[in-house]
Amino acid sequence: MKRLLVMVLLCGLIAACGDDDVDLLPDAAPVDASLPPPPLPDAAVPDAGCEAPKIEVLTNGDFDGEPLGDAWVLEPGTGPTPLIAAAGDVNSEADTPPNVAALGGYNAADTIPAIERDSSAMGQTNLVIPTDGSATLSFFLDVATQENPLGAPFDFVDVLVTDAAGNGPVLRQLNNLDDDGVVQLAVPEGSFTNVVFRVSIDDSLITLFIVDTVSLTYPGECL
Repeated sequence: MKRLLVMVLLCGLIAACGDDDVDLLPDAAPVDASLPPPPLPDAAVPDAGCEAPKIEVLTNGDFDGEPLGDAWVLEPGTGPTPLIAAAGDVNSEADTPPNVAALGGYNAADTIPAIERDSSAMGQTNLVIPTDGSATLSFFLDVATQENPLGAPFDFVDVLVTDAAGNGPVLRQLNNLDDDGVVQLAVPEGSFTNVVFRVSIDDSLITLFIVDTVSLTYPGECL
């Protein structure tokens, strides 16, 4: 009896479902509506964990390589201070011990006060520096001077990049009033192959420019 009643009820529902004016079931969703979108190609997926490496151009930027002064071209002036020495020998501290570059540190031998100057230079040549302006030159600077800290600049260091013929811009001129610390300079666009530090000292009151940890880098590519 119960089975007959259930069959009658089912038949009633089926009949209702067949009525054109009644729609008890929703339309079926498209077959692929619930599927996730296809993955992006590998080339289009950004690598958030990649940090482009820095490519170093200079050799022996900390002046600690052997022999002393390796990779650097040195043009000392007439004074007694060596261009590259152990920090203790020039009464200074190294950023990356033990050696530093010591620019200046003596008075120019002169016969005409305030005009006669002495100069010296150091640099690296035949470098492969990008021409697109992506390179950065950095170094540590320590200035020890007898000049008046409230006076005028009298002793200088020019930092420049040049081409094979020696022509190029001065990136920065440092002087006896500059603070100690790390100096960072952008290398402009151009065909440069040399990095040069050139010091100029007047005839009175000594300034010693200590340079260490020189680095010239440009960004590489993520692999």
